[in-house]
Amino acid sequence: MSKKVVDRLKLVFAVVCVLVVLSVCLTNPVFANIPTVQNVIVYNVGGTTYLNVTVFHDTENPSHHVDMIEVSYGSNTTDMTIGVQLSTTFTITYVVGPVADSPTATVRAHCNVHGWSSEWTGQIPEFPSSMMLMAFLLLISLITIVFRKAKLTLPK
Repeated sequence: MSKKVVDRLKLVFAVVCVLVVLSVCLTNPVFANIPTVQNVIVYNVGGTTYLNVTVFHDTENPSHHVDMIEVSYGSNTTDMTIGVQLSTTFTITYVVGPVADSPTATVRAHCNVHGWSSEWTGQIPEFPSSMMLMAFLLLISLITIVFRKAKLTLPK
């Protein structure tokens, strides 16, 4: 490489280093404390559907906390007021009640300082994908066994 190319590379490297140092020194970190709905477990006991909502929220002090959980499904929207939680991750159980069909539900949490979290969305009652896959494979297996035992062939 010629001396001219090496000098240009050194200059480019120096400019990039200066820009990195300036960006690090002039940038203030942001500590957003918006709650996060980490997980919602849907389960059914005796025809009644429940949602276990797990929320993460890093509080700075007791006056800064999650004060409400909102659950919406179908045409129903419920704001559930909750008390101050002692840990950063906590679980709230919401009783949906009997559910017809499989409506889509949305769940979000509200911080009294920073506002609403993003939404969790899922069907209630929820059927895990792994269970649906297992049921599908079982159905295919049974159909195959029936066709082989009866010595049937699929129509073309």
